[in-house]
Amino acid sequence: MSGNLIISAVGFGIVTAAILSLGAVSFTLQYGVSNVLNLAVAGVMGITEYIALALNDSGLSIWIALVIAAVAGALADNAVVAWFQGRGEYGPRALGHRSLLADPRRADNLQRLNDVKGREQFRPVAPMVTLERAAEIFDGPIPSPYMLFTHRVDRRWRDRIPAVVHVDGSARAQTVDVADEPLVHALLVAFERRTGVPVLVNTSCNTAGRPMVDDPRDALECFGSAPIDLLVLGPFVVRRAAPAAPPA
Repeated sequence: MSGNLIISAVGFGIVTAAILSLGAVSFTLQYGVSNVLNLAVAGVMGITEYIALALNDSGLSIWIALVIAAVAGALADNAVVAWFQGRGEYGPRALGHRSLLADPRRADNLQRLNDVKGREQFRPVAPMVTLERAAEIFDGPIPSPYMLFTHRVDRRWRDRIPAVVHVDGSARAQTVDVADEPLVHALLVAFERRTGVPVLVNTSCNTAGRPMVDDPRDALECFGSAPIDLLVLGPFVVRRAAPAAPPA
């Protein structure tokens, strides 16, 4: 095993029982067990053992501890987070299984994410929002779980979430239902507790000229080659090891 692996006690904060199946995102939460299959999610499973093997080969430092709280806190502090959970999506959108996440309150996160992805700066990024708060922020078809519809952003919210508001005041919102996506929903709720905003930037996890990541090694390669602050692989939160101190 290469590198220095730092592993603390397992815990998701709101997870009330053991992880049943990472590959199918079947977590036992306060809300109950999620639905194993989702019509937009049928890609390769990111099972715990496969993730652990990929991390062992990476030379990165990792820890397992209160993942939801740690990630929500990092996002509130303006981290860009690569989020890899369960099966990969198919179709035109990343829906919270192979995503890059960021704080929508900071307008410059649009440029920042377009730089990560090597895209033109005029291209927008999209919001994900808890289903129960969506109607007060976005005017358009709700629910919108597959991020396929254009919504008008309420004027009272445009200055609060500028990173996801296009120049014409629109956004292509994804609504997140706790019954379908309990882990992503829990992250949105934790972020709202810190910021008052139940919205995150959600764009596909890939860099210029590359497809969306599929398996854990793809995610590690993306993390290693782009200015991404954290990588969340199942229950593992990954950061780059601090540079070694020069010899005395």
